[in-house]
Amino acid sequence: MRVPALLVALLVALLVVVERPRAEPGSRGDGRFAVIVGESGDSGPTPRLVLVDADGKNSRVRLGWVYHASLSPKGRLIAYQPRTTRPEIWVAPADGRGTGRLLVRNGSDVDWSPNGDAIAFARDGDVWIDDLHTGKQRPVVRDASLPDWAPDGKKFAFVRGSDVWVVDVATGAIRRVIRNAGSPRWSPDGGRLAFVRGRGLYPYPFVYVARADGTRARRVAEGSSEAWSPDGIELAIAEFSWILRVRVDGTHRRAAWAPRNGSQACRDIDWVG
Repeated sequence: MRVPALLVALLVALLVVVERPRAEPGSRGDGRFAVIVGESGDSGPTPRLVLVDADGKNSRVRLGWVYHASLSPKGRLIAYQPRTTRPEIWVAPADGRGTGRLLVRNGSDVDWSPNGDAIAFARDGDVWIDDLHTGKQRPVVRDASLPDWAPDGKKFAFVRGSDVWVVDVATGAIRRVIRNAGSPRWSPDGGRLAFVRGRGLYPYPFVYVARADGTRARRVAEGSSEAWSPDGIELAIAEFSWILRVRVDGTHRRAAWAPRNGSQACRDIDWVG
């Protein structure tokens, strides 16, 4: 029996739609955020890890009682620190259910390497690296916290005392780049560092951007946590009860997202494209 040409065309079109690969989690427009919302004193399972598109749409609570989190480079996985007796790092799929599996015992402040093959994390006041292929862990720099990998994968910024430093992963050589600063975040091209610095009697700190060597620092906006856009043009800044998107020069400010209960704090933001 011959099948009418129109029916054949419809069947082919349907197969194309079915077989077309789904977009990766980070391919929604200009990406999406992961952000910690809420404090331990709030009602409900707090603090919570929320995933939300960078345009403020499609927000959902992915995990409860999370103190720190980092999205993998392609946004498929979340490394996070849950509420446990001792600090631990777990890994779970960004899109899915369940809490995933234990990745590192006695670890916090996790950050993914640019190729997703390793993580840097804090342990007992030092920063370590965990090779995710071999499972081998090694200390890299002492008296350090809050590591953030550079895009070239050869170094990372970290906090020591009240300053931002950079360490060469291969040699362990370190250098101080910014005084009186915290929360370092590399730009996607590796040419700049965003960081947080408190100021005088203001109740909240400010986000700054400087060259990678710490020079030419300029204040961008008030906030306690920052993340670069995938194209390096904007910053997402957690400004207590909402997320701000702003150009690196401080212009084009706009609200990106806020939790329904506006009194709940937003912090520890990540942005993957």
